[in-house]
Amino acid sequence: MYHHLELKQRRGRLRPDDAAVRIQCAVRRKQARLQLKVKKVKRNSYSTSCERVHVVVAQKGGHVFDLKTSDDFLFKHQNSFQQHKLAHSLRHRVKKNAQMFFGGLSIILIGGVVFSILEYEAYEAKLKEKRVELADLEAYFHYNQTVLAFLRKHHAVLGESFHNPWDYSSSVFFAFTIATTIGYGSFAPTTTGGLFFTCMYGFISIPFAGYILVNVATSVLRLLTYIYTMFVDKVEKAFDLLDSDKGGSLDRKEMRMALEELDIHLTDDEFEMLMETIDADKDNEINKEEFRHAVTLLHADLSEVSGRSAQMAILVFALIVWIGLGTLYFSLDEKWHYGKALYFSFITLTTVGLGDYTPSERGYVVLYAYTFIGLGMLAVAINLVTVIAQKMKERTIQAIGRTKSSVAAKLGASIGSVESKAMKSK
Repeated sequence: MYHHLELKQRRGRLRPDDAAVRIQCAVRRKQARLQLKVKKVKRNSYSTSCERVHVVVAQKGGHVFDLKTSDDFLFKHQNSFQQHKLAHSLRHRVKKNAQMFFGGLSIILIGGVVFSILEYEAYEAKLKEKRVELADLEAYFHYNQTVLAFLRKHHAVLGESFHNPWDYSSSVFFAFTIATTIGYGSFAPTTTGGLFFTCMYGFISIPFAGYILVNVATSVLRLLTYIYTMFVDKVEKAFDLLDSDKGGSLDRKEMRMALEELDIHLTDDEFEMLMETIDADKDNEINKEEFRHAVTLLHADLSEVSGRSAQMAILVFALIVWIGLGTLYFSLDEKWHYGKALYFSFITLTTVGLGDYTPSERGYVVLYAYTFIGLGMLAVAINLVTVIAQKMKERTIQAIGRTKSSVAAKLGASIGSVESKAMKSK
Protein backbone atom coordinates (compact mmCIF):
# COMPACT_ATOMS: atom_id res chain seq x y z
CA MET A 1 0.00 0.00 0.00
CA TYR A 2 1.43 3.34 -1.00
CA HIS A 3 0.68 6.78 0.36
CA HIS A 4 1.45 9.73 -1.85
CA LEU A 5 1.45 12.79 0.33
CA GLU A 6 2.32 16.29 -0.73
CA LEU A 7 4.26 18.26 1.81
CA LYS A 8 3.24 21.86 2.09
CA GLN A 9 5.87 23.99 3.68
CA ARG A 10 4.70 26.72 5.99
CA ARG A 11 6.51 29.69 4.55
CA GLY A 12 9.93 28.20 5.04
CA ARG A 13 9.47 27.38 8.72
CA LEU A 14 9.03 23.65 8.00
CA ARG A 15 11.82 21.90 6.13
CA PRO A 16 11.03 18.92 3.83
CA ASP A 17 12.83 16.44 6.10
CA ASP A 18 10.92 17.71 9.18
CA ALA A 19 7.67 17.34 7.30
CA ALA A 20 8.64 13.82 6.23
CA VAL A 21 9.17 12.82 9.82
CA ARG A 22 5.77 14.22 10.81
CA ILE A 23 4.08 12.31 7.98
CA GLN A 24 5.85 9.12 9.00
CA CYS A 25 4.64 9.53 12.57
CA ALA A 26 1.09 10.18 11.40
CA VAL A 27 1.04 7.16 9.08
CA ARG A 28 2.59 5.00 11.77
CA ARG A 29 -0.10 5.92 14.28
CA LYS A 30 -2.84 5.35 11.73
CA GLN A 31 -1.54 1.92 10.78
CA ALA A 32 -1.20 0.98 14.44
CA ARG A 33 -4.83 1.86 15.07
CA LEU A 34 -6.07 -0.04 12.02
CA GLN A 35 -3.98 -3.18 12.17
CA LEU A 36 -3.29 -3.57 15.89
CA LYS A 37 -6.61 -2.06 17.02
CA VAL A 38 -4.88 0.17 19.50
CA LYS A 39 -7.08 2.99 20.74
CA LYS A 40 -4.29 5.26 21.83
CA VAL A 41 -0.78 5.32 20.41
CA LYS A 42 1.78 7.51 22.06
CA ARG A 43 3.81 9.88 19.97
CA ASN A 44 7.30 8.43 19.81
CA SER A 45 10.54 10.22 19.17
CA TYR A 46 12.24 10.56 15.79
CA SER A 47 14.39 7.50 16.51
CA THR A 48 11.30 5.24 16.40
CA SER A 49 9.36 7.10 13.73
CA CYS A 50 10.75 4.96 10.90
CA GLU A 51 10.12 1.61 12.53
CA ARG A 52 6.97 0.84 10.56
CA VAL A 53 7.16 3.28 7.67
CA HIS A 54 10.03 3.43 5.22
CA VAL A 55 10.86 6.37 2.99
CA VAL A 56 11.31 4.70 -0.40
CA VAL A 57 11.84 7.73 -2.58
CA ALA A 58 12.51 11.28 -1.45
CA GLN A 59 12.43 13.70 -4.33
CA LYS A 60 14.86 16.39 -3.31
CA GLY A 61 13.80 18.70 -6.09
CA GLY A 62 10.18 18.89 -5.02
CA HIS A 63 8.23 18.28 -1.87
CA VAL A 64 6.55 14.94 -2.70
CA PHE A 65 7.59 11.87 -0.67
CA ASP A 66 6.57 8.29 -1.52
CA LEU A 67 5.96 6.33 1.69
CA LYS A 68 5.42 2.58 1.84
CA THR A 69 4.03 0.71 4.81
CA SER A 70 5.89 -2.57 5.24
CA ASP A 71 4.11 -5.88 5.78
CA ASP A 72 6.49 -6.72 8.61
CA PHE A 73 5.93 -3.41 10.41
CA LEU A 74 5.28 -5.26 13.66
CA PHE A 75 8.61 -7.03 13.65
CA LYS A 76 10.56 -3.91 12.80
CA HIS A 77 8.86 -2.27 15.76
CA GLN A 78 9.88 -5.22 17.94
CA ASN A 79 13.43 -4.96 16.57
CA SER A 80 13.77 -1.33 17.64
CA PHE A 81 11.94 -1.99 20.89
CA GLN A 82 14.31 -4.83 21.80
CA GLN A 83 17.37 -2.70 21.02
CA HIS A 84 16.01 0.13 23.15
CA LYS A 85 15.14 -2.29 25.97
CA LEU A 86 18.60 -3.88 25.93
CA ALA A 87 20.30 -0.49 26.07
CA HIS A 88 17.98 0.64 28.87
CA SER A 89 18.57 -2.61 30.78
CA LEU A 90 22.34 -2.21 30.47
CA ARG A 91 22.21 1.39 31.72
CA HIS A 92 19.93 0.34 34.57
CA ARG A 93 22.26 -2.49 35.65
CA VAL A 94 25.34 -0.26 35.53
CA LYS A 95 23.56 2.44 37.54
CA LYS A 96 22.21 -0.08 40.04
CA ASN A 97 25.60 -1.75 40.55
CA ALA A 98 27.28 1.63 40.97
CA GLN A 99 24.70 2.70 43.57
CA MET A 100 25.06 -0.57 45.47
CA PHE A 101 28.86 -0.40 45.34
CA PHE A 102 28.98 3.09 46.79
CA GLY A 103 26.28 2.18 49.32
CA GLY A 104 28.25 -0.84 50.52
CA LEU A 105 31.49 1.17 50.55
CA SER A 106 29.81 3.85 52.67
CA ILE A 107 28.55 1.29 55.19
CA ILE A 108 32.01 -0.26 55.57
CA LEU A 109 33.78 3.12 55.85
CA ILE A 110 31.27 4.39 58.41
CA GLY A 111 31.61 1.15 60.36
CA GLY A 112 35.38 1.58 60.37
CA VAL A 113 35.05 5.09 61.80
CA VAL A 114 32.74 3.96 64.61
CA PHE A 115 34.88 0.93 65.52
CA SER A 116 38.01 3.09 65.61
CA ILE A 117 36.32 5.65 67.87
CA LEU A 118 34.98 3.00 70.25
CA GLU A 119 38.09 0.82 70.52
CA TYR A 120 41.20 2.86 69.79
CA GLU A 121 41.60 4.67 73.12
CA ALA A 122 40.74 1.61 75.19
CA TYR A 123 43.34 -0.50 73.38
CA GLU A 124 45.88 2.32 73.64
CA ALA A 125 45.48 2.25 77.42
CA LYS A 126 46.25 -1.49 77.43
CA LEU A 127 49.35 -0.88 75.32
CA LYS A 128 50.59 1.67 77.82
CA GLU A 129 50.27 -0.92 80.59
CA LYS A 130 52.19 -3.44 78.51
CA ARG A 131 54.94 -0.91 77.80
CA VAL A 132 55.31 -0.34 81.52
CA GLU A 133 55.54 -4.11 82.06
CA LEU A 134 58.16 -4.34 79.31
CA ALA A 135 60.22 -1.55 80.89
CA ASP A 136 60.10 -3.36 84.24
CA LEU A 137 61.17 -6.62 82.55
CA GLU A 138 64.08 -4.93 80.77
CA ALA A 139 65.20 -3.37 84.04
CA TYR A 140 64.93 -6.74 85.78
CA PHE A 141 67.35 -8.30 83.26
CA HIS A 142 69.56 -5.20 83.39
CA TYR A 143 68.79 -4.50 79.75
CA ASN A 144 70.56 -7.67 78.60
CA GLN A 145 69.81 -7.66 74.88
CA THR A 146 70.60 -11.34 74.46
CA VAL A 147 67.95 -12.34 76.98
CA LEU A 148 65.44 -9.82 75.65
CA ALA A 149 66.00 -10.99 72.07
CA PHE A 150 65.34 -14.56 73.19
CA LEU A 151 62.08 -13.50 74.89
CA ARG A 152 60.96 -11.53 71.85
CA LYS A 153 61.70 -14.47 69.58
CA HIS A 154 59.52 -16.72 71.68
CA HIS A 155 56.76 -14.09 72.03
CA ALA A 156 57.19 -13.80 75.75
CA VAL A 157 57.60 -10.06 75.23
CA LEU A 158 55.80 -8.08 72.53
CA GLY A 159 58.58 -5.55 72.04
CA GLU A 160 58.34 -3.91 68.62
CA SER A 161 54.87 -5.45 68.02
CA PHE A 162 53.19 -2.78 70.17
CA HIS A 163 50.68 -1.79 67.53
CA ASN A 164 47.13 -0.59 68.00
CA PRO A 165 44.95 -2.61 65.56
CA TRP A 166 42.14 -0.08 65.83
CA ASP A 167 43.60 2.59 63.60
CA TYR A 168 41.28 3.61 60.78
CA SER A 169 42.52 1.22 58.05
CA SER A 170 42.45 -1.79 60.40
CA SER A 171 39.00 -0.79 61.69
CA VAL A 172 37.70 -0.68 58.12
CA PHE A 173 39.21 -4.14 57.61
CA PHE A 174 37.38 -5.41 60.71
CA ALA A 175 34.09 -3.89 59.49
CA PHE A 176 34.63 -5.61 56.15
CA THR A 177 35.14 -9.01 57.80
CA ILE A 178 31.90 -8.54 59.75
CA ALA A 179 29.86 -7.53 56.67
CA THR A 180 31.15 -10.45 54.61
CA THR A 181 30.90 -12.90 57.58
CA ILE A 182 34.55 -13.91 57.13
CA GLY A 183 35.50 -12.88 60.67
CA TYR A 184 39.22 -13.69 60.69
CA GLY A 185 39.35 -13.13 64.45
CA SER A 186 42.88 -11.69 64.45
CA PHE A 187 41.53 -8.93 66.72
CA ALA A 188 38.13 -8.15 68.20
CA PRO A 189 36.41 -5.40 70.22
CA THR A 190 36.65 -5.47 74.00
CA THR A 191 34.64 -2.45 75.15
CA THR A 192 30.94 -2.68 75.93
CA GLY A 193 30.16 -0.13 73.24
CA GLY A 194 32.25 -2.02 70.69
CA LEU A 195 30.56 -5.34 71.47
CA PHE A 196 27.09 -3.83 71.21
CA PHE A 197 27.90 -1.98 67.98
CA THR A 198 29.32 -5.18 66.45
CA CYS A 199 25.93 -6.87 66.93
CA MET A 200 24.01 -3.94 65.47
CA TYR A 201 26.47 -3.47 62.61
CA GLY A 202 26.34 -7.14 61.64
CA PHE A 203 22.53 -7.11 61.73
CA ILE A 204 22.48 -4.24 59.19
CA SER A 205 25.57 -4.86 57.05
CA ILE A 206 25.43 -8.64 56.48
CA PRO A 207 22.13 -8.72 54.50
CA PHE A 208 23.11 -5.61 52.55
CA ALA A 209 26.55 -6.99 51.72
CA GLY A 210 25.01 -10.30 50.65
CA TYR A 211 22.65 -8.48 48.29
CA ILE A 212 25.54 -6.53 46.79
CA LEU A 213 27.69 -9.64 46.41
CA VAL A 214 24.99 -11.53 44.51
CA ASN A 215 24.26 -8.61 42.18
CA VAL A 216 27.93 -7.99 41.43
CA ALA A 217 28.50 -11.69 40.78
CA THR A 218 25.41 -11.85 38.56
CA SER A 219 26.81 -9.03 36.44
CA VAL A 220 30.15 -10.84 36.21
CA LEU A 221 28.34 -14.04 35.24
CA ARG A 222 26.41 -12.19 32.52
CA LEU A 223 29.68 -10.86 31.15
CA LEU A 224 31.30 -14.31 31.16
CA THR A 225 28.18 -15.84 29.60
CA TYR A 226 28.17 -13.19 26.87
CA ILE A 227 31.83 -13.93 26.11
CA TYR A 228 31.01 -17.65 25.95
CA THR A 229 28.11 -17.12 23.56
CA MET A 230 30.38 -15.23 21.17
CA PHE A 231 31.95 -18.57 20.25
CA VAL A 232 28.81 -20.72 19.92
CA ASP A 233 25.67 -20.79 17.76
CA LYS A 234 23.26 -18.83 19.96
CA VAL A 235 20.16 -19.91 18.05
CA GLU A 236 21.02 -23.59 18.27
CA LYS A 237 21.83 -23.43 22.00
CA ALA A 238 18.69 -21.40 22.77
CA PHE A 239 16.46 -23.64 20.65
CA ASP A 240 17.73 -26.80 22.38
CA LEU A 241 17.08 -25.23 25.78
CA LEU A 242 13.61 -23.92 24.90
CA ASP A 243 12.54 -27.22 23.33
CA SER A 244 11.24 -28.59 26.63
CA ASP A 245 9.99 -31.93 25.27
CA LYS A 246 13.13 -32.41 23.11
CA GLY A 247 10.95 -33.15 20.10
CA GLY A 248 13.08 -31.18 17.66
CA SER A 249 10.46 -28.46 17.15
CA LEU A 250 8.45 -25.91 19.13
CA ASP A 251 4.68 -26.19 19.16
CA ARG A 252 2.55 -23.10 19.66
CA LYS A 253 2.64 -23.39 23.44
CA GLU A 254 6.41 -23.85 23.52
CA MET A 255 6.89 -20.96 21.09
CA ARG A 256 4.75 -18.73 23.27
CA MET A 257 6.75 -19.74 26.35
CA ALA A 258 9.98 -19.23 24.42
CA LEU A 259 9.04 -15.63 23.61
CA GLU A 260 8.19 -15.00 27.26
CA GLU A 261 11.56 -16.51 28.23
CA LEU A 262 13.25 -14.10 25.83
CA ASP A 263 11.30 -11.24 27.46
CA ILE A 264 9.32 -10.57 24.25
CA HIS A 265 5.69 -9.92 25.01
CA LEU A 266 3.25 -10.10 22.09
CA THR A 267 -0.50 -9.82 22.01
CA ASP A 268 -2.54 -12.70 20.58
CA ASP A 269 -2.89 -10.91 17.22
CA GLU A 270 0.82 -10.16 17.10
CA PHE A 271 1.67 -13.77 17.95
CA GLU A 272 -0.63 -15.06 15.20
CA MET A 273 1.00 -12.68 12.72
CA LEU A 274 4.45 -13.92 13.79
CA MET A 275 3.46 -17.59 13.43
CA GLU A 276 1.96 -16.94 10.01
CA THR A 277 5.16 -15.22 8.91
CA ILE A 278 7.75 -17.73 10.15
CA ASP A 279 5.85 -21.04 9.83
CA ALA A 280 6.86 -21.78 6.25
CA ASP A 281 5.36 -25.29 6.06
CA LYS A 282 2.16 -24.30 7.95
CA ASP A 283 2.33 -27.28 10.31
CA ASN A 284 2.05 -25.20 13.52
CA GLU A 285 5.50 -26.50 14.50
CA ILE A 286 8.52 -24.21 14.53
CA ASN A 287 11.75 -25.92 13.58
CA LYS A 288 15.23 -24.57 14.17
CA GLU A 289 15.45 -22.59 10.92
CA GLU A 290 12.00 -21.06 11.41
CA PHE A 291 13.02 -20.14 14.96
CA ARG A 292 16.14 -18.52 13.53
CA HIS A 293 13.89 -16.48 11.22
CA ALA A 294 11.80 -15.34 14.21
CA VAL A 295 14.91 -14.33 16.12
CA THR A 296 16.07 -12.28 13.15
CA LEU A 297 12.68 -10.56 12.76
CA LEU A 298 12.33 -9.73 16.44
CA HIS A 299 16.00 -8.95 16.97
CA ALA A 300 15.87 -11.12 20.10
CA ASP A 301 18.83 -11.19 22.45
CA LEU A 302 19.80 -14.84 22.99
CA SER A 303 22.94 -14.23 25.03
CA GLU A 304 21.45 -15.12 28.41
CA VAL A 305 19.24 -18.01 27.28
CA SER A 306 21.82 -19.61 24.97
CA GLY A 307 24.45 -19.54 27.70
CA ARG A 308 22.19 -20.68 30.53
CA SER A 309 22.95 -24.37 30.08
CA ALA A 310 26.68 -23.64 30.44
CA GLN A 311 26.44 -21.19 33.34
CA MET A 312 27.33 -23.74 36.02
CA ALA A 313 30.41 -24.85 34.09
CA ILE A 314 31.33 -21.19 33.52
CA LEU A 315 30.97 -20.45 37.24
CA VAL A 316 33.02 -23.45 38.35
CA PHE A 317 35.75 -22.54 35.88
CA ALA A 318 35.64 -18.89 36.98
CA LEU A 319 35.89 -19.87 40.68
CA ILE A 320 38.89 -22.12 40.02
CA VAL A 321 40.60 -19.35 38.06
CA TRP A 322 39.70 -16.79 40.76
CA ILE A 323 41.16 -18.93 43.56
CA GLY A 324 44.25 -19.45 41.40
CA LEU A 325 44.67 -15.71 40.87
CA GLY A 326 44.27 -15.09 44.60
CA THR A 327 46.84 -17.75 45.36
CA LEU A 328 49.31 -16.18 42.94
CA TYR A 329 48.78 -12.64 44.25
CA PHE A 330 49.00 -13.43 47.96
CA SER A 331 52.03 -15.65 47.47
CA LEU A 332 53.85 -12.80 45.74
CA ASP A 333 52.61 -9.91 47.88
CA GLU A 334 52.74 -11.57 51.30
CA LYS A 335 55.80 -13.77 50.53
CA TRP A 336 53.78 -16.90 51.36
CA HIS A 337 54.46 -20.24 49.74
CA TYR A 338 51.78 -21.45 47.33
CA GLY A 339 50.24 -23.91 49.78
CA LYS A 340 49.68 -21.22 52.41
CA ALA A 341 48.35 -18.75 49.79
CA LEU A 342 45.95 -21.37 48.39
CA TYR A 343 44.83 -22.22 51.93
CA PHE A 344 44.18 -18.54 52.71
CA SER A 345 42.26 -17.96 49.44
CA PHE A 346 40.03 -20.97 50.05
CA ILE A 347 39.41 -20.11 53.72
CA THR A 348 38.52 -16.55 52.71
CA LEU A 349 36.13 -17.36 49.87
CA THR A 350 34.31 -20.02 51.90
CA THR A 351 33.99 -17.47 54.78
CA VAL A 352 35.53 -19.96 57.22
CA GLY A 353 37.99 -17.24 58.27
CA LEU A 354 40.10 -19.11 60.81
CA GLY A 355 42.31 -16.07 61.32
CA ASP A 356 45.60 -17.97 61.49
CA TYR A 357 46.75 -16.03 58.41
CA THR A 358 45.80 -12.46 57.56
CA PRO A 359 47.28 -10.15 54.92
CA SER A 360 49.22 -7.01 55.74
CA GLU A 361 47.59 -3.61 55.48
CA ARG A 362 49.03 -2.96 52.02
CA GLY A 363 46.97 -5.88 50.68
CA TYR A 364 43.63 -4.79 52.14
CA VAL A 365 42.30 -3.08 48.99
CA VAL A 366 43.02 -6.10 46.79
CA LEU A 367 41.51 -8.36 49.44
CA TYR A 368 38.28 -6.33 49.42
CA ALA A 369 37.83 -6.64 45.63
CA TYR A 370 38.94 -10.28 45.60
CA THR A 371 36.51 -11.26 48.37
CA PHE A 372 33.52 -9.33 47.02
CA ILE A 373 33.69 -10.89 43.57
CA GLY A 374 34.65 -14.36 44.80
CA LEU A 375 31.94 -14.56 47.48
CA GLY A 376 29.38 -13.32 44.98
CA MET A 377 30.29 -16.01 42.45
CA LEU A 378 30.06 -18.64 45.19
CA ALA A 379 26.60 -17.38 46.20
CA VAL A 380 25.39 -17.43 42.58
CA ALA A 381 26.78 -20.95 42.14
CA ILE A 382 24.83 -22.16 45.18
CA ASN A 383 21.69 -20.51 43.80
CA LEU A 384 22.25 -22.14 40.40
CA VAL A 385 22.56 -25.55 42.05
CA THR A 386 19.19 -24.95 43.69
CA VAL A 387 17.60 -23.91 40.39
CA ILE A 388 19.07 -26.89 38.52
CA ALA A 389 17.83 -29.27 41.23
CA GLN A 390 14.34 -27.75 41.01
CA LYS A 391 14.29 -28.08 37.20
CA MET A 392 15.46 -31.68 37.41
CA LYS A 393 12.64 -32.37 39.86
CA GLU A 394 10.10 -30.76 37.49
CA ARG A 395 11.43 -32.74 34.51
CA THR A 396 11.27 -35.95 36.53
CA ILE A 397 7.65 -35.24 37.44
CA GLN A 398 6.84 -34.48 33.81
CA ALA A 399 8.57 -37.69 32.67
CA ILE A 400 6.62 -39.70 35.24
CA GLY A 401 3.41 -38.06 34.04
CA ARG A 402 4.18 -38.87 30.41
CA THR A 403 5.04 -42.45 31.37
CA LYS A 404 1.76 -42.82 33.25
CA SER A 405 -0.17 -41.44 30.29
CA SER A 406 1.61 -43.80 27.91
CA VAL A 407 1.01 -46.81 30.15
CA ALA A 408 -2.64 -45.85 30.60
CA ALA A 409 -3.06 -45.48 26.83
CA LYS A 410 -1.45 -48.84 26.12
CA LEU A 411 -3.49 -50.47 28.89
CA GLY A 412 -6.68 -48.98 27.49
CA ALA A 413 -5.80 -50.20 24.02
CA SER A 414 -5.09 -53.68 25.36
CA ILE A 415 -8.39 -53.79 27.27
CA GLY A 416 -10.23 -52.60 24.20
CA SER A 417 -8.58 -55.29 22.09
CA VAL A 418 -9.49 -58.00 24.59
CA GLU A 419 -13.08 -56.80 24.75
CA SER A 420 -13.38 -56.72 20.96
CA LYS A 421 -12.02 -60.26 20.70
CA ALA A 422 -14.47 -61.39 23.40
CA MET A 423 -17.36 -59.82 21.49
CA LYS A 424 -16.29 -61.54 18.27
CA SER A 425 -16.02 -64.93 20.02
CA LYS A 426 -19.60 -64.57 21.27
